[in-house]
Amino acid sequence: MRWKFLLTLIFVAVVSFIIGQKYQRFIYDDICLDMGGGQHPGDLPICVLERPDDV
Repeated sequence: MRWKFLLTLIFVAVVSFIIGQKYQRFIYDDICLDMGGGQHPGDLPICVLERPDDV
């Protein structure tokens, strides 16, 4: 019975971590787009902001 509890606890921890990572990526992408940026091709997790040349 105790091993079922530990297995369930580990499963919940792993699933929570994965959901948290997906949520963080969504928030990061949303903030990046709000700042006027975008991402590099290839789905790299980097926010790229364009800077006007006349500044």
